[in-house]
Amino acid sequence: MHLTTEYKNDVRKALLNRRPNFGGTNAQFAKIYGLSGAIYSRLANGEIDRIISDSQWLQIGRELDINIRKSNWKIVKTKVYENIESSINFCKQYSTSMILVDDCGIGKTFCAKNIIKSIKNAFYIDCSQAKANSNL
Repeated sequence: MHLTTEYKNDVRKALLNRRPNFGGTNAQFAKIYGLSGAIYSRLANGEIDRIISDSQWLQIGRELDINIRKSNWKIVKTKVYENIESSINFCKQYSTSMILVDDCGIGKTFCAKNIIKSIKNAFYIDCSQAKANSNL
């Protein structure tokens, strides 16, 4: 698979847009995405060719919700979105955490990932991939 320059630029822009929401150094921020501080600096300066592998571009793109195929999804502030946004803002205000559980397919994940993109030092943990202990 050959990644297009457009895809790499989209990932680069998303990475740079996420940086202001992180309170640490550039090197610490880069480490979150498996990059060195020097590579992040080169990306910040506009370089994209031959500085990281295609698999790294794809991994970072997946973490930043950048898809190879363009999506036509529009974000609408439904009741679910507003409730999740309110819960996340509560966590931010009171320095706490929360697990959001509700019916499948109502948009919890999509909403949460979209909301945290604009909140400083916020992150999303996907617990759906964790193994359950069947002995409990």
